[in-house]
Amino acid sequence: MDLDARVNSPLKDQNGDICALIKIVTSETGFSWDGDQLGIVKAETKTGEYWLYVPFGSKRLTIKHPKYGLLRDYLYPEPVEKACVYELVVSTCEKIHDQVIVSLTSNVIPEDAEIYFNNNLLKTNRYC
Repeated sequence: MDLDARVNSPLKDQNGDICALIKIVTSETGFSWDGDQLGIVKAETKTGEYWLYVPFGSKRLTIKHPKYGLLRDYLYPEPVEKACVYELVVSTCEKIHDQVIVSLTSNVIPEDAEIYFNNNLLKTNRYC
C-alpha cells in the first residue's frame, strides 16, 4: 500500500529501473549500510527510520553501528522487486552477559514463508 518508491519518491538505479525502497525502522541513530554486489543507490536518514534505495534483485545487506557492531550479509527474506517498498525493523536489546543483541523483525507475506538468518532457518518469531 506504500507508494513512496513508485509515486512519491521514486529513484532510478544505474540501469534506469526504479529502485526498491527499504524503510529501516529504528529508534537508534548512527547506522551505516553496505549493499551486496548491486550496491545501494541512495541512503537517507529520516525521523525514526532510514530509507535505503536498492536495485531490484538485491539479496543482502550489511548493517553497521559503532556501539552495536556489525551484522554481515543479512539475507532479505523475500525477493526485492522494482518500485516496491519493504520495511525492516531494527531494535536493540539490553546487554546480556556483555553481549549486545540486535533484533531484526521483518513483515513476511505469506506468513508461512521460511525465514533464514545467516543461512539458518529461523523457527521462532522471538529474536530478543
